[in-house]
Amino acid sequence: MKFRWLAIDAAAQDHPLNTVIRNARPDLVLEAEEKWKTKVGSLLPWPENYQVMHLMLFPHLMLHAENLGGEIDEASNKRGIIGAFPFKFQDGEAAFARLVAFVQE
Repeated sequence: MKFRWLAIDAAAQDHPLNTVIRNARPDLVLEAEEKWKTKVGSLLPWPENYQVMHLMLFPHLMLHAENLGGEIDEASNKRGIIGAFPFKFQDGEAAFARLVAFVQE
């Protein structure tokens, strides 16, 4: 398959420690390093892989939606069309949007 969209029912596609949280919560970095027995930077190289889901996929027109909810299971593993209806504004890079799956019965 040639995916052009990814969607997730979570706050972000990226690992939290591969976002600004790494700098904002150094206590979480230490906790992760103790748990994983390795440096976070060796698993999530910084800055070259910072927010990899945004910076490396978007130039290839690979988009993603985050914080999905609702009746996701009803569209899972089915063919259909996804409609995205974003909040309208100028010069933005992200927006609230209503996503609707039109699935084939």
